[in-house]
Amino acid sequence: MKFKLSVLALLTFGILFPLISQGMINPSEISDHEPSRTECVPATNIQKLPDGEINLFPVSHNRKMGFEGVIFNSEKPTLILLPGVYRGALSSDEILSLLNKAQINWVSIHLSSQPMAVDRGLTFKATFDDITSKTFKDEIKILVKALCVKKPVYVPLSYSATVAAHLTKEDTSLIIETTPMGTFSDGLPDGGLSYNLIDFWYSFNPITSPGWNEMKEANYRRFWRDAINQYIIRYPALAANEKLKEVAVEGYTSMSKAIEYFDLRQTNYGVGPRRTFIIAEKEDTNRRKNQLAALDNALKAYGSMPLTFVIEDSGHNVLNEAPLAWAKALEISISADSTPTKVALISKNGSAKWLTVSEWLRLKENLLQAD
Repeated sequence: MKFKLSVLALLTFGILFPLISQGMINPSEISDHEPSRTECVPATNIQKLPDGEINLFPVSHNRKMGFEGVIFNSEKPTLILLPGVYRGALSSDEILSLLNKAQINWVSIHLSSQPMAVDRGLTFKATFDDITSKTFKDEIKILVKALCVKKPVYVPLSYSATVAAHLTKEDTSLIIETTPMGTFSDGLPDGGLSYNLIDFWYSFNPITSPGWNEMKEANYRRFWRDAINQYIIRYPALAANEKLKEVAVEGYTSMSKAIEYFDLRQTNYGVGPRRTFIIAEKEDTNRRKNQLAALDNALKAYGSMPLTFVIEDSGHNVLNEAPLAWAKALEISISADSTPTKVALISKNGSAKWLTVSEWLRLKENLLQAD
């Protein structure tokens, strides 16, 4: 029972709770539109669909990736917006309207295991057995290549930092980390230290490993089934599609299993693409500390401060809480040949205040000390 509660606490407070407000998508609105699979279909030809519908693209023999996008000028950078744990940004989200207004190229992606992208005719168990964070990265690369995106700039949001960790300099020259997940368990009171020690012992003990892993998987499914059932009130169509509900449970379970041993602080910034960091001022305490530790690692690797934005008064879910600030940070990031300094404090209305070194050090200390 203690393990069951610890896993639920981990999932609820460590990764999922800040993003639950993003909401599930009405399964009846999933689009069956698919671009033909040719060598390269220019992203400027992305089909504009009615609100609530997205394009689907086959990335393997049994999985599809969901996407929508707008390309204003293919010679300029294109933001590849990676999703949070529940979903990617939708055309109904304010962030995409703001990018359109600024005429910034973007493609928003839904992972192949998320309800917006799953094929309702799939046999779900076989569909997700081989999912890893690297699998997601490979699938995204297939889509980006198929859209002929010339200058992709990847923007992982929270969960998808685990996917971006596998990107190389050959894939992109810039990754804009947005409120990245630090570790699988960084939402627990002790940062997951106790859970990680227990998990390490039982997972790698040949006697206890089979039963332990089976119990973890059962808890993941139970959590996700309960979480999905909560959305029936908001999206009645979900209740009418038991098949899709089970697909969603399996998809999310695979996403949980794929990131159990992720640690942002272990990223080798010396060999990967350069990073920009976007941090929420009111982020979860342990996750914020992990983000700042990763930022320090990047500084050491680069020999200079990475471009960094702190969004005032925002919690983890900047997609909903601070779209104006997020859009401003993205706009500066892709046009930042020169900036007054390397750190900016951005208000929720999108106003940026560039900080001196001493101002940043004071703010950083406050962020480390804040509960």
